[in-house]
Amino acid sequence: MNMAEATASSVIRMIHENRYVEGDRLPPERELAALLGVSRTTVREALKRLAAWGYIRSVQGGGNYVSRVSSRTQIEFLEVRRAIECETARLAAEHAQPEDLKAIRISLAGMQAEINAGGLGVGGDSDFHAAVAKAAGNNAMCMILEQCCDILNSGRYATLTITGQGEKSLRDHERIADAIEAGDAEGAAREMKEHIEKAIINILKKEGLL
Repeated sequence: MNMAEATASSVIRMIHENRYVEGDRLPPERELAALLGVSRTTVREALKRLAAWGYIRSVQGGGNYVSRVSSRTQIEFLEVRRAIECETARLAAEHAQPEDLKAIRISLAGMQAEINAGGLGVGGDSDFHAAVAKAAGNNAMCMILEQCCDILNSGRYATLTITGQGEKSLRDHERIADAIEAGDAEGAAREMKEHIEKAIINILKKEGLL
């Protein structure tokens, strides 16, 4: 993840944590750069990404304002994950090496530690899916997921902010990890599919659409 992507992800996190809500004006570029510890050029690139994804709207001469990302957009992000990550789980079960399995378990421990400390578990969640992708042994899949990391994290923030969802997601991850360790390719793909489809259902429920 480059600096612009990481910066965009940080702003998305603040939006999902309600530090900035729909209609709020974001701080000027200089203040946002100081707040996040990056250059104004990096902030400018991050804002372009956020505008393209619908998280903000830019008003010429008037600043950047938080927009509401539709449930449809959030679900589309999750549909992309489902299309890619079921296959990464399947391949991980077939090709994972001992060091890959260790990395997967470390990510689960990290997610549990985040949750225990009162966090959402987004960092550990992201690390888990990255570790599974690496275990799949497919460099192209890893590159795609890395390039889309901040977009995909937006979906994680949307679901993990639901009360109790962090622990439920962690349990899903453990079942996926168990299937990968057992070399159960179909089981790993099935558990990943169910995990992502639960996230879609959670967004629909959160929006009152289900």
